Amino acid sequence: MRMLALALMLMAGPAAAEQRCGDAAELRYYLWLWFGEEPVKMRTIDRVGVVAHWYSNGDDSWTIAVTSPDGAVCVMASSPVGDMPL
Repeated sequence: MRMLALALMLMAGPAAAEQRCGDAAELRYYLWLWFGEEPVKMRTIDRVGVVAHWYSNGDDSWTIAVTSPDGAVCVMASSPVGDMPL
């Protein structure tokens, strides 16, 4: 059930920007599986969390995500290549 809910959330797209958040481990999995993206840079920012830049050489897709201290991750920006999972 959780995977179905995540899949529906992932397909919401940019129109539902407030719903572009989810579990960090699942985001890592989908970015790798769907786009071949891997983390290339991470930085911890006080009181914000971890900002990560993901990139794929295969299709030049990229994603910027912020992981809060409680483990939730939100996609802040992504390349226009394909549909963003969150």
